[in-house]
Amino acid sequence: MEIIFFYLFKAFIASGILWLYYWLVLRNKSFHSYNRFYLLASMFMSLIIPFVPLDWLQFQAAKNIGVSFSAQVQAANRFNTAFLLCGVGILISCILLFLFVSKIFWIYRVKAKSRHTAMQGYVLVETTVKQAPFSFLNNLFWKQELSMTDANGKKIFNHELTHILQKHTYDKLFAQIVCCVFWINPFYWLMQKELNTIHEFIADASCIEQGNREGLATMLLYAYDEGSYLSPSHSFFSSSLSRRLQVIGLSGKTSYSLFRKLLAIPVILIMLIILSVTVTAQRDVKINPETVNKKQSNEPITVIGYKTNKKPSLKMNTDKSNQTKEPITVTGYKLKKTN
Repeated sequence: MEIIFFYLFKAFIASGILWLYYWLVLRNKSFHSYNRFYLLASMFMSLIIPFVPLDWLQFQAAKNIGVSFSAQVQAANRFNTAFLLCGVGILISCILLFLFVSKIFWIYRVKAKSRHTAMQGYVLVETTVKQAPFSFLNNLFWKQELSMTDANGKKIFNHELTHILQKHTYDKLFAQIVCCVFWINPFYWLMQKELNTIHEFIADASCIEQGNREGLATMLLYAYDEGSYLSPSHSFFSSSLSRRLQVIGLSGKTSYSLFRKLLAIPVILIMLIILSVTVTAQRDVKINPETVNKKQSNEPITVIGYKTNKKPSLKMNTDKSNQTKEPITVTGYKLKKTN
């Protein structure tokens, strides 16, 4: 159990450092493709690095190896508590995975009930569900009431088609599975949410025509709606409105963009150094009698009694007055031979 908790702790530290760097340096910048790669790499690295044996920096701490009975009882209680917590964690992960898989089944049920047409590179699914338009894998779910010929319809269509062509669904599937399994780590949820927003930034950029940023921003203001929880699909109206409007208004260049990207290398090195610090217990060496002589075992024993001295006499004398008692205490080892 200690190995599992130690792994979760190291993954928490790694993901926290990588997320802090993203929040301070990369967030809301114009290089969306790099941010997408960084978030995916951060989640992957934080899961893999704890398995790598990093022992560059070792410190020794003195430790007494004497273990009492009460200490053994406390260790057993801790083990039972850790086992219970691990069981609860697995149960919650299974529930989240069930909800996630049920969303995917719902998407395919909608596709089965709707008219769908195979197009070049994607499948157009015409539906009446309120969540449309949205995309999942190579399926573009389009609401029948929306027009594809007007200006707004074309922007929405190109937006969802960009999700399909850029294969954003695979990113979302990976991030959501990580969040369901390692739900206790809050940084994975933050990365998953930020990755979804980056997907919207990339798709919004493909919809912006030359000098028509205001058109997309106006459409978002009038058509915004909230998305659903644990959804594996990409909906046009399901991300942060304020941030999308903010990024739409950004210029194409970001100051010190190359420096911001390269700064990730020393951040990763710092993370590796922190995770390589290990503390080993320095145990006191004691001689074990069993290792000295396997056929004998010494058992501590203390004897308290009296030393009796009899006066010499030719006759049988039962008088106790002729005897003297002297208190004596003997401490040593009882020699016990074993076959």
